[in-house]
Amino acid sequence: MKKLNYLLLTVMLTFSCGIFAKEYVFICTFSTEIPDYSNTLLINTKSKYIRFNSIKYDKEFIDTDLYIEAKIIDSNDFGNQLIHFNKITGEVRRELDDYNLFHECEEASRLIPSKIENNFYKNEIIFYEEFSPLKNEQETAKFSEYYQSIVDKNEPDTLGWKFFKAEDKVIAILRWKDSQAIVRHLENVSEGGILEEDFNAFNEHFAINSIAVYGNVDADVKKMLMDFGLPFEFNPLIAGYSR
Repeated sequence: MKKLNYLLLTVMLTFSCGIFAKEYVFICTFSTEIPDYSNTLLINTKSKYIRFNSIKYDKEFIDTDLYIEAKIIDSNDFGNQLIHFNKITGEVRRELDDYNLFHECEEASRLIPSKIENNFYKNEIIFYEEFSPLKNEQETAKFSEYYQSIVDKNEPDTLGWKFFKAEDKVIAILRWKDSQAIVRHLENVSEGGILEEDFNAFNEHFAINSIAVYGNVDADVKKMLMDFGLPFEFNPLIAGYSR
């Protein structure tokens, strides 16, 4: 039964970087019999951090088919640490400055739901965009893969960014947590922003034909979008939810 639980755990966490990304909770004990007490491990694959008791590891988060790990870097309280979770065995290894600690973990149920489990994106905004590709199909596919990955890496409040092939055009569907997520993207692609060169390359690959915006965009953000000179069309929300 224990092996079956680990197998199911592996399947759940293997798909954790996609639509099934969520928060997982575990109870952990030391692999040796030195102190006999339980620890709480929380893995959040959406916000990309691991919490071990009160310690939050949120740097250099890595999620692979076999393991998840993250770091604390230059913390005043905890120095430099790495935590490694093995998806196959459920074992946790914590690498401290001078020694390592090992724990065996089993998934647990929450007695009280987390805020994340009830996190409805009530202010979500969706862009539906149509482009004409300016490069061949192979170059378009390669750049699309690159661009969505660089946005994912730099913009945690951009909930989704997908490109689709549709006959002689490309369709992109973007999901923003709220208006401020849009602001962050606009700052990133503007002059001096971290994605300025990537956005210039974007315009070399695509001619933007239309952008339909669905949701309630703040007035000042709407003005910022219009100042970009792109063909926006705004469609305010009547009713609905996102989660």
